[in-house]
Amino acid sequence: MLGFLLTLLTAFSLISVVNRSATHDFTNLLTEGTKSALSLCLTLAGSMAFWGGISRTAENSGATTSATHIIGKPLGRLFSGLIDKETLGLISLNVTANMLGIGNAALPLALAAMKRLKREDGCSGRSTALFLILNTASIQLLPVTTAALRSSHGADTPFDILPASLATSAAALAAGIIATMIFFPKEDRS
Repeated sequence: MLGFLLTLLTAFSLISVVNRSATHDFTNLLTEGTKSALSLCLTLAGSMAFWGGISRTAENSGATTSATHIIGKPLGRLFSGLIDKETLGLISLNVTANMLGIGNAALPLALAAMKRLKREDGCSGRSTALFLILNTASIQLLPVTTAALRSSHGADTPFDILPASLATSAAALAAGIIATMIFFPKEDRS
């Protein structure tokens, strides 16, 4: 469906350009847009490579495992026996990666956790809803991507958004958990 919609929008745009005889302007805008997109990608790639190296160092030193154990305890209470230990471990690693602002590392963990949750409750239960809330509204201790974008656009202090980021992500997470508790009654895994 999304592919069809994108194809339709692209075709409509090209027809509009040809009908208005604005192919020269279109070509210039396309070139400028491509140049801007490539510059942004290179900036973000450098930032992601740096933070990816930091995360690999944290993983090799055991800091990630320690953080996962620390985060796993409250998550175990939140899920209260709804999921097995392996799934809880994947979710803990995902939350840790999201907290550190390493979305690229969090994605494979999220997919693996979702597959396990789908097997357990058919993607319709409270545990799946809680995981989706934790994954999408995670508390960002290091908003790396946002800081990289701010830096690429000339911000002198790209991490000055940290207090606002912490407050909004904590509020979103709390609201999501409360909504999940209200709309998904407690499951019984007897």
